[in-house]
Amino acid sequence: MFACGGPLPHVGGELLATVRPGTPDSAKASSAGATHAPRPHRARGDTLVGAALSVHTEDGVEFALAVENPGKHRVELSFPDGRTKEFVVYDAAGHEVWRWSRGRLFTQNMQTKMLASGDSVVYAERWAAPAPGRYTVVAQLRSANYPIVKQSAFVVPATPATGAVAQLAAH
Repeated sequence: MFACGGPLPHVGGELLATVRPGTPDSAKASSAGATHAPRPHRARGDTLVGAALSVHTEDGVEFALAVENPGKHRVELSFPDGRTKEFVVYDAAGHEVWRWSRGRLFTQNMQTKMLASGDSVVYAERWAAPAPGRYTVVAQLRSANYPIVKQSAFVVPATPATGAVAQLAAH
């Protein structure tokens, strides 16, 4: 289960946290394009998995969800199907404006990803044509045994030639 400040919407049979800019979940400003320190997630016992979300622009917006195993033991991430991650972007009013998985087909086979002690994996995707404005991205690792949801508020500048994005907050 994911903790949040209200009910979670079901989208296509999956549970996904809705994050609206300006809510208590939106954090204070940080440096542009910064990657935030991983926050460990416990599945059971002392086994931890850390994750960090970064947002960068360069002819669009690139999202990267870095997942790491800081523990002493190997970790097996289990996925119910071929969709291992999800990225959803909301505008300043809280309306969904882009979803990475929309219009894609995924295998129905279960799969696993092994992370040895100290190993990491990055799940990255690109939003090609965003309009200038304030947005919030919600990134989800769709692991059955280590589900992780991270969010980050960011700004797409009015002049896309600058190639920079102001990342306002990440959780």
